[in-house]
Amino acid sequence: MKKNYKLFFFISLAFLFISNVIFAQPQISVEPSSIDFGTVHKNDFIGIEKIVKITNNGSAPLEIKSILTTNPLKVYGNFNNSIIQAGKYRDISVYLSPNDIPKLGSFVGNLTITHSASGSPTKIKLSGKAILEPLITIDLSSETHYLSFGGVDIGSSVQKTIMIYNHSNSPSNMVISSINVITQDSDIDVKNQVGLSFPNCKLPITISPGSYHEFIVQFSPTVTSNLYHHSIKITYNVNYRKYIELAGGGN
Repeated sequence: MKKNYKLFFFISLAFLFISNVIFAQPQISVEPSSIDFGTVHKNDFIGIEKIVKITNNGSAPLEIKSILTTNPLKVYGNFNNSIIQAGKYRDISVYLSPNDIPKLGSFVGNLTITHSASGSPTKIKLSGKAILEPLITIDLSSETHYLSFGGVDIGSSVQKTIMIYNHSNSPSNMVISSINVITQDSDIDVKNQVGLSFPNCKLPITISPGSYHEFIVQFSPTVTSNLYHHSIKITYNVNYRKYIELAGGGN
């Protein structure tokens, strides 16, 4: 009888082992199920990256046979024939270069993942909208390369007027979100420390195509100072910057 128990025990173990081998399967899950890049500005050289997480929720290794995208989207890294072990995951980067978008308007694409789990291939919808970047120019009036205040006595004030134009031919507004004063060595706003202000500036400023905005830059030094190596940084439409170099100082 004891021999029968031992035989039954070993047969059960063998059955469990064979069952695990035969019935073990990979199971894929992908997050997110779709990606919206939102509104992007064509001819922008600042790329946009989104992360896709591929998880193997099964009990066997998951083979990623290929990952393909449609233009103008790209995937960074070589994932062909890569393996994700059971219970593990892998992140992939989906990259959009707005400069590669062939035309204005809405665009759609797919990220196609071919793999060894059931339901292959898995597709993720990719979408967005391309518009033209507002073309900004800044008129410094009689100034040339610098906005120069010359020498200003401490306790006195000098004002300069700047004109900002939106020359875009598209229906894209230019929205100025911040105007700061920075140095060559730092991006920290130092306008209060050097005595610069923008009296008529109420952010955000929206400039429609073909229009302009006039704003005043006031220099009121309270200590001896030097504006060389300082710039006005204008941030508009989230990712764009325009710089105006400064000159002058407080006496």
